[in-house]
Amino acid sequence: MTNEFLKVELNIKSMKSQTTTTLGKSIKCLMVLFALLLSGISIAQTTVTLEDQCNCEVLQGTDVTAPGVATPAGADLGDLYVNTDTGTIYFWDGTTWELTSTDSQQLQGFTFDVATGELVLTLENGGTSSVTLPIETQTTLSGVSPTGNAIGVYENENGDLVTINETITSIVDNNDGNVTLVNEAGASVTISKSDITANPDGTYTFTNNDGSDVTIDTNGLVISNLVAGNRIATLTEADGTISDINETITDITGTSTTGNEIGVYEKEDGTTVSIQETITSIVDNNDGNVTLVNEAGASVTISKSDITANPDGTYTFTNNDG
Repeated sequence: MTNEFLKVELNIKSMKSQTTTTLGKSIKCLMVLFALLLSGISIAQTTVTLEDQCNCEVLQGTDVTAPGVATPAGADLGDLYVNTDTGTIYFWDGTTWELTSTDSQQLQGFTFDVATGELVLTLENGGTSSVTLPIETQTTLSGVSPTGNAIGVYENENGDLVTINETITSIVDNNDGNVTLVNEAGASVTISKSDITANPDGTYTFTNNDGSDVTIDTNGLVISNLVAGNRIATLTEADGTISDINETITDITGTSTTGNEIGVYEKEDGTTVSIQETITSIVDNNDGNVTLVNEAGASVTISKSDITANPDGTYTFTNNDG
């Protein structure tokens, strides 16, 4: 036989016809029966019934997984095959491997030992089947701050809750050019703010926030194209030079000296000019015309519009454009 099968020869004689037996043969038979019983233990137990006279081979492996399988072939009628994965026993009927009689058991209950991890299943015939499961390790979270800003809650395997707090940092302006930071560890760190210093030579020194100094030179400032007139400001340069900033004085001419004053213009030097509006006039001549004296003093006569009733019941309207 092949496939690494364990070959065991059984030679069990009828107890009725057998009058004597040796202790060695009895032990062999008991060991074979015990091995068969162990291989058949599962949640659904399997019972093997042997005839009074059984001269058969017992094979084992994983090739036969269901009834009707024809391999491994070459077995003798009545040979047995034990599937070592499932514990199911098959017999060779001359053509294929078939199932022996079985007894399905219903699960009645179970117990679990949390200390050892053993799970015990109780069957309806009173038998039990057990398996040891891996025990889950209870993890813990330590070193968390008892106060602060809660950013999460951890629940361990035992159902205990641990609040995860975030340390609150703070920063304060000391009003002396420095700021103080209190970090997560509770330590205070003082940092200088950026500042700028006016130097006597007209330059400025700026202390950057990385500690480096930057010099700003304003001595190159040039003021040109100054116009004499009304001074409106004085500029003192970095080197002490003083320059007057003058506003050009504008003027207004051609204004009438008489008339209706409609405004007063004040020049850059503070002098004022009255703005006179020429007075126009219009007169009704009572002859169908009006006379207008315009801003230039010229008289202009204009015909008024009129309407005439005609004898035929119509009306003639003379527009103001004639």
